[in-house]
Amino acid sequence: FVYRLSIQANENDIGNFFSKVGKIRDIRLIRDRFTNKSKGFGYVEFVDPASVQASLGLMGQMLLGHSIM
Repeated sequence: FVYRLSIQANENDIGNFFSKVGKIRDIRLIRDRFTNKSKGFGYVEFVDPASVQASLGLMGQMLLGHSIM
């Protein structure tokens, strides 16, 4: 689970950011069902479960001007 994302961030931006810590299986960005705009949170699924622990080290780093959690 990742939140505090910029509403301009798309799946490619998130994938590029998190690929530093491991191979990504899936990214699900949660969007408003009427406007299709990002709600600023989503899910990143890694191929290797050990990458989840490594991804926690990215907490607080900036992605498109927002410090992610």
